[in-house]
Amino acid sequence: MSPEESVKLLRRVYQMVSPGGRVIVQAQYLDDTRTFPRWPTLVNLLLRVASSTGRNHAIGETTGWMCEAGFADVHQQLFSCWNVNSCLIGTKPRH
Repeated sequence: MSPEESVKLLRRVYQMVSPGGRVIVQAQYLDDTRTFPRWPTLVNLLLRVASSTGRNHAIGETTGWMCEAGFADVHQQLFSCWNVNSCLIGTKPRH
């Protein structure tokens, strides 16, 4: 998904989550330099070739999109030392 599509989707999800509820976005995130880790970098290159708008996303930009959609306390949860998958968890504030 493009950055614009990603923010649009997160805004839709935000509307569906109850106050105090959380959203979890799992991926093989790139670091913010977009050059590491190795496997997510390769996936990024493949997506750039295979898709007109898709690419692998970095932790910082995805965190920004989640905050822009309204989620708070966004943090990364690693799966393990040997696994390049992780997730970003954001909470919908209680008003």
